[in-house]
Amino acid sequence: MRFKNKTVLITGGNSGIGRGIVNYFIREGARIAFTGRDPTKGAMVETEARASGGDATFFQCDLSIEEAVAELINKVASWGHLDV
Repeated sequence: MRFKNKTVLITGGNSGIGRGIVNYFIREGARIAFTGRDPTKGAMVETEARASGGDATFFQCDLSIEEAVAELINKVASWGHLDV
């Protein structure tokens, strides 16, 4: 559990390599904030992570929109800290 008590932000976490990265950090004990554009896929990954005992929250975010990124960062910052 190398990342216990650490907060990790993962972009594109609802499929492919990003989803694999979410799963890796869950196994390592991190609290995960992850983004994607597809809310259905995001909800599925979040549900799977929580079912395995992980702490993951999906944020729908288009990273090409500056305001959306700023809102995402503010939400994650409200958790207290961002480590990775």
